[in-house]
Amino acid sequence: MKKFNSLIKKAKKLKNNPKLFFKDFYIKRLGAIRNFNYFHNSINNQPDKFTVITAVYNTEKYLNDFFSSLVKQHLDFKKNIYIICIDDGSIDNSKNIILEWQKKYPHNIQYYYQKNNGQASARNLGMQYANTKWVTFIDPDDFVSTNYFYNAKKILLDNPDISILSVSMAVYKEKEKKAFYNTTPLSYCFNSKNKKINIKELSNQIQLSVCTAFFELKRIQENNIKFNPKIKPCFEDGKFVSEYLLKSQDKYIYFSSDSHYFYRVRQDNSSTTNNQWKKTEKYIDVFKYGYLQMFNDYLKENNSHIIPKNIQFTFLFFAIQYLKRFVNNKNDLSFLSNQQKEEFFSLFKECFKFIEKNTIMSFHLHGCSFYFKYCMLALKNEYPNFTMAYIDNFDIERKLIHLHLYTSNNFFIDFYINGRSVSPRFKKIIHAKFLENILLTEYHVCLPVDPSDTRLTIKSNLPVKISHAKKEYLDTIPIQNINFEPNREIDAPWLFLDRDTVADDNAEHFYRYMKDNHPNQIIYFALNRNSKDWDRLNTEGFNLIPFGSVLFEEILAASSVVLSSNADRYLMCYSGSDTLKTKKFVFLQHGVIMHNLSEWLNHVPKISLFITSTINEFNYISSIDSPYKYTYEVKLTGLARHDYLLKKQKKTKKKTKNILIMPTWRNNIVGNFKEGSTNREFNNDFEGTLYFKHWYSLLHSKKLKDIANKYKYTISFIPHPNISEYLHLFNLPGYINLPQEKQGFSIQDALAEAAFLITDYSSITFDMAFLNKGTLYYQFDIEEFKNNHTSKEGYFRYEDHGFGMIAYNETELLRNISMILNQQGRFPKKYREIIENTFVYRDGKNCERIYKEILNCFKPSIEINKKYILEDIESATSRKLTNRVKELYLQLPILDH
Repeated sequence: MKKFNSLIKKAKKLKNNPKLFFKDFYIKRLGAIRNFNYFHNSINNQPDKFTVITAVYNTEKYLNDFFSSLVKQHLDFKKNIYIICIDDGSIDNSKNIILEWQKKYPHNIQYYYQKNNGQASARNLGMQYANTKWVTFIDPDDFVSTNYFYNAKKILLDNPDISILSVSMAVYKEKEKKAFYNTTPLSYCFNSKNKKINIKELSNQIQLSVCTAFFELKRIQENNIKFNPKIKPCFEDGKFVSEYLLKSQDKYIYFSSDSHYFYRVRQDNSSTTNNQWKKTEKYIDVFKYGYLQMFNDYLKENNSHIIPKNIQFTFLFFAIQYLKRFVNNKNDLSFLSNQQKEEFFSLFKECFKFIEKNTIMSFHLHGCSFYFKYCMLALKNEYPNFTMAYIDNFDIERKLIHLHLYTSNNFFIDFYINGRSVSPRFKKIIHAKFLENILLTEYHVCLPVDPSDTRLTIKSNLPVKISHAKKEYLDTIPIQNINFEPNREIDAPWLFLDRDTVADDNAEHFYRYMKDNHPNQIIYFALNRNSKDWDRLNTEGFNLIPFGSVLFEEILAASSVVLSSNADRYLMCYSGSDTLKTKKFVFLQHGVIMHNLSEWLNHVPKISLFITSTINEFNYISSIDSPYKYTYEVKLTGLARHDYLLKKQKKTKKKTKNILIMPTWRNNIVGNFKEGSTNREFNNDFEGTLYFKHWYSLLHSKKLKDIANKYKYTISFIPHPNISEYLHLFNLPGYINLPQEKQGFSIQDALAEAAFLITDYSSITFDMAFLNKGTLYYQFDIEEFKNNHTSKEGYFRYEDHGFGMIAYNETELLRNISMILNQQGRFPKKYREIIENTFVYRDGKNCERIYKEILNCFKPSIEINKKYILEDIESATSRKLTNRVKELYLQLPILDH
């Protein structure tokens, strides 16, 4: 009311005497400005000053931004801020840029050079030349907000008991030229009402970076605190901060959110953070001289067996990253020797002796779910006080509740419906392994339910928390609380998609089968309107809809079945995680799964039908001890496009004499995804990669040309779609054909017309094997491929399961090519047998089998008719293979009810 009356009074004054109103306003504001300037000048003239120590190594691209952000501070730069630049052996133009800035501010900027010895050594050298009260360590590729030092000085002057001031970090993404706030894992430390905390009382508030903090130089010097070069990469800062906090137990830390440190995410991903996981030191030295030394320092100083919680959190911040990266993924550590792996695991486990159970259960950073907390406790040989069960899905047609839960060998699990004991209809066991050490067992089960059932109970020797729809229930959940929506009827539209930008895969070929054989079913095919395949399919009479259009969204919402050769998030979660909730999703597959893709496919929101086409693939995905969670969803039908391949081959009357070269791609040689797109940026360094150099050399090989001419063979080259935009760099000679440039090109046509294939690791080799054709493998970068490709090693071994010889250099490959051509394209008997025995079906009825399985999704029989399956197999395969497949089917536990 007072405020309202004051506004009325001012309004009357403005109306009656405008001149007096503005005069009074000016006098008041002038007073406020003078007070601000007095206070501002007072802060500027205070003796407490700052030194910025920065270790510079080949950062010419970023130095002007770095210096500019410091010089343009609200706090007077010349009076308050000093920069010590340690050039750590740069070989670019960094030195000259620093010296140019030094000429402008000779009293504020110092330059020193050392031979390349690392960031830790450079920072230690810089501290020798510092002489201000406060010191901080800003990286030369980062920058700070203009109020950064002004706010810091004000806080430090107002709070003389502060020993460390922490400033919030924002992430600046270089390629987007945009800063993102409150997105770092430690943002929560700056959202608390209590900004100032006694260092002894720190709990889950942790400080890891020296870049975003101010330290008392005197305290550093008196306690001889230094950066340890042995604990790189990525824990030099954490160890320094932990040691500083240990020597500041009588003081306070302040978390300031009023200014920002901008951490630059480089466009070329060249920072230490991006490259750290291939450094051996990260698995040995960082533990010996970093984490373990940190724990021992605290035990010794505090004369206690308990490590402060914030220091435990500091270790767990990094430990969860190791677990997320390497649980069930030993291949990413293949660059370590067996001895190094054993030492790493021993050191990792040793660290957990210092971590309390309660700390692990309260840890929440980096998405540390109950799964990873369980793994952490297993490293201590301990277990949670309860276990979790997660309800994933309710298969209405089959009357099955899907759920998964975590156990160890010490636990038992029993299931009850309405108080009566029930056994899972299907069960899958997946072990979480860390360097071959089992940390937990994950059970995926399907429990039979009846419409009249009212409650599900799970009993163990521990309490069981049942999680569903963001709610938890102790031991028992009412079945009516399990949220589900009935699936749409089968006669609703079916939506097909290969990729949003290209077709010519299993979805296209199965669509064609449906169009020709089941015309009453309403079907649509989604594709980007600008795709090169649009006009071809439109001419053929496909019912096309533009991907992402309003029409697409309406049909997606109304459809009963979505069928795709891919299971990427842009489709699966197009309108959120419930996009497929009322639909059947048929994963038609892009090819034959060779590698372990479980980490990706186990997190796909929904797969109702999982198509496979070889015995080993089916067994690998569906068997009880496979890394995949899928059971009855997996079907051995064969790929839809293989029906077309078979027809095409039969139409090819004469024996083809074309060598087809089709390398796959590498995740580390192509650009990053463009924001909001499935397209990638262009990698300007592509020509410097091993990939380019080796394939360029082969394609330009005079010896290859001579061998082909001698036996009258032609050569065709089809790069992977992710490599196609680099095709011009290969500058192909005239005798290399490019089938993809012909009108109406189809990859299936190219395969059918080829005599044999040359590839490195592509799964397209299975399509050739389906046609009873061999493959020559050119694997010049086998170790690098294992370390950098997106997939993990699965059941497939090129030496045991491959369809031809392997060459590791060009000389070997050319020798193999010459040998095969000399044998009129015939591969040795060993490979012909592997090729013959890989596929169950070569009868041209794959699409028909897929269609029957889709119908079965809507009208399933719980009891699987083994007799029917075995008769179907026998009619499609040779006697030798039939016996092998029968044995496999009869042994599969998921088929035994």
